[in-house]
Amino acid sequence: MATLREQEPFATIIAYPKRFGWGIPIVFIASIGLGLVFANRNLSLGIAVQLFVQTVGLLWLYVPALRRRMREEGEGREE
Repeated sequence: MATLREQEPFATIIAYPKRFGWGIPIVFIASIGLGLVFANRNLSLGIAVQLFVQTVGLLWLYVPALRRRMREEGEGREE
């Protein structure tokens, strides 16, 4: 059985530490900032904006890194 470090999403995060080390804090800071702006109008809207920004931001960080890692692993197996 594979260890937790070898399973997704941890394997991808460990493979690209700079991308996630900077990206995750930026996504959460941006989502908090935008959520606060919209929370002044409506709390539910602020929370919805915050969750949307977090979801899109984390997918933007993760999906390209996962594709790159899978492509690199595929090229390694072919050789």
